[in-house]
Amino acid sequence: MPLEESLTCVFQRVDGCIVLRLRGEMDLANAPQLAANLRLLVEDDHVVGDLTGVSFMDSSGLNALIAGHNHAHNCRTSFRIAGAGKAVTQVLHLTGMDRYLHIHASVEDAIDAARAAHAAAAPDLSAPTYPEPTDPEPDPAPA
Repeated sequence: MPLEESLTCVFQRVDGCIVLRLRGEMDLANAPQLAANLRLLVEDDHVVGDLTGVSFMDSSGLNALIAGHNHAHNCRTSFRIAGAGKAVTQVLHLTGMDRYLHIHASVEDAIDAARAAHAAAAPDLSAPTYPEPTDPEPDPAPA
């Protein structure tokens, strides 16, 4: 009988994003803790989930990723997936979540996309927030 493989999570800040490096199996045993961690991380930051080291993912793990994505959307941040191997991409494809979640080939690609999305969403503080007053046009002379 194979030993149960746990999931380890290590995070670090890289180029303005939090990269959450996952290793092991994403399943019912650890999905609630993963979802809780993602919920906290996406509150204020763009997060990239590096799934390069994930060897297995079931529906519980998928639900944790979806919850992270949804919470990031509500917080106006983003959650992106990078480096998913065959075990993960199969689940994403079979469930159609590959069309819903932000999935990138590499952590670097995900960080670039997160920064671009952040820049596009950032308000332009140099532009006025209201229209500049203009001189009213003179009333036409009464006939």
